[in-house]
Amino acid sequence: MWSVGTRNAVVTAEVNTLPDDMRAKLRRIGEMPVFETEYGRAPRITGNLALEQDVLWGYRRTRVPLGIWHALRRMSAWIEPERDTGFVRAIALRQVARGQTVRCVWSGKTLGTSGLDIDHCLPWAAWPCSDLWNLLPAAPAVNCHVKREKIVTGAALARARPLILN
Repeated sequence: MWSVGTRNAVVTAEVNTLPDDMRAKLRRIGEMPVFETEYGRAPRITGNLALEQDVLWGYRRTRVPLGIWHALRRMSAWIEPERDTGFVRAIALRQVARGQTVRCVWSGKTLGTSGLDIDHCLPWAAWPCSDLWNLLPAAPAVNCHVKREKIVTGAALARARPLILN
């Protein structure tokens, strides 16, 4: 019924001595999902399962209690997010190709196809988040040598606001 290493036989024997209604409750508990999930269309799995974005979005939404979320983050026991800036880079490069001006949000310098970095506004080292709101165009010199993994000040964000919103 439950696998508890070398104690499996003992646990199974103890469970078998419980009244039928208690055993039925334990079976139902064992079948309950750990986290509340609203299911969408279950993805079709062939071969190995890779927990990638399209698979996870197929399940729609899973609610993890905040205390458990924090504990899993502290213990590094959570799914490691992907550090991917490719989507935002592609958007910025398309704008440059169309002749639109793309500027470094920190320096205001005009960026071209060969000198374009995508910066994590809240640094990856502080919070591993590649959500679109956290990815901003930046000059490579600023991103790699000035801002780096620093958290920007409120004043720096205020100065960058027009470029961020543009």
